[in-house]
Amino acid sequence: MPTRILLLTLLPLLTLARPAAADAPPPLQFVEFTTAGAAADAPLPLIIAIHGLGDRPERFGALLKDLPVPARVVVPRAPAAHGRGYSWFPVRVPVAGPQPGLEDGLRASTTRLAALARHLSTTRPTVGRPIVTGFSQGGMLSFALAAAHPDVFAAALPIAGALPKSMWPAKGAPTTRVRAFHGDADRVIAVDDARDLMRHLTANGWDATLGTFQGVGHAVPPMMRASLHAELAAAVRRAALVKPAAAP
Repeated sequence: MPTRILLLTLLPLLTLARPAAADAPPPLQFVEFTTAGAAADAPLPLIIAIHGLGDRPERFGALLKDLPVPARVVVPRAPAAHGRGYSWFPVRVPVAGPQPGLEDGLRASTTRLAALARHLSTTRPTVGRPIVTGFSQGGMLSFALAAAHPDVFAAALPIAGALPKSMWPAKGAPTTRVRAFHGDADRVIAVDDARDLMRHLTANGWDATLGTFQGVGHAVPPMMRASLHAELAAAVRRAALVKPAAAP
């Protein structure tokens, strides 16, 4: 069956008894498709894929179109216009040192994306907990979602991402597996920032690894894409072992 791409609007997460607040943020829009010929209504593992600064979901989603395992991929669109694309939060590049609004923007987008993941998990036939991946801003948000919502996501696969130290998770009982990817020549988000974060995660009991790619800058070349696909496929297969919830 051919892959179907839909641009959808997430319905407000409301009950009839509680109307939306006047200052509530607008719902996120997203592109949705299935991989490996899976039917749109099949029970599938769910992948949330988060684009980077200035990108669009239609373009970023192409990174996962040929994933070799059946999954449902949802690529949200960031809320703020940025050039020909969109942005999740205010940021200057290279991303180094304190930046006004960065942490507040990260937290706000993290909250909205976690709500989207929960909503889709119940409104789509989903098996297992969602998997999150993303590049650049999306990589930062993948780390943030794993740190702030380890109960929601089974796995996080950040690409070229890091987090401000104030957002690093405290020691706890994490349940999200982290598989990160980073070029060692990245001049936008330094690989050392990702290394420091990963050392913190592993020291606090996280199942976390970082794959570095020699000579790679702020990009996803074929060799990194192949590694991402392999780890995503493994995460999807683990999720597929979970029986789908019975219909109410």
